[in-house]
Amino acid sequence: MNTKYFFTIAIAITLIALTGCGRKTTGINNGYEDDVFGNDIAMEARFENGTLVTEVSFSDIKFSYDSFIIPANEVADVEAVIDYMTANPGIVVICEGHCDERGTTDYNLSLGENRAQSVRAYMVNAGINPTRIQTRSMGEDDPLDFGHNSSAWMNNRRVEFELYR
Repeated sequence: MNTKYFFTIAIAITLIALTGCGRKTTGINNGYEDDVFGNDIAMEARFENGTLVTEVSFSDIKFSYDSFIIPANEVADVEAVIDYMTANPGIVVICEGHCDERGTTDYNLSLGENRAQSVRAYMVNAGINPTRIQTRSMGEDDPLDFGHNSSAWMNNRRVEFELYR
């Protein structure tokens, strides 16, 4: 079995166990309820008050319908962000999860958060300090494509990266 595929499945199982089904998450968070990595207020201020990095951009991570498993063909794009963050230790990132218009608002907020958490978990397992990564779910509220067809839905199932220094 492909190692990356196995790793992706392991992350998905871990996320399912950690996030549960009924959790609704909005806004910026670090993926933990209990201030595991330090002062949440200080961390949020670091992200929100930092300077947005505009000299580099990264491809969105696209997801299959109703899934938060990182597809094998998207792993290289996550690794590009990891490489950049490794080379630039002062950079922090927000992984922003998005969904297409199908599904309820609550379901899409949860799915968007699971997508962002899946990317976060991959990055942490690759060695990025968890305090440098926050997540946010936009659910279906910020589509890239306003169409109502499979092409539009595919573009809207994604995780975007916002980098700050």
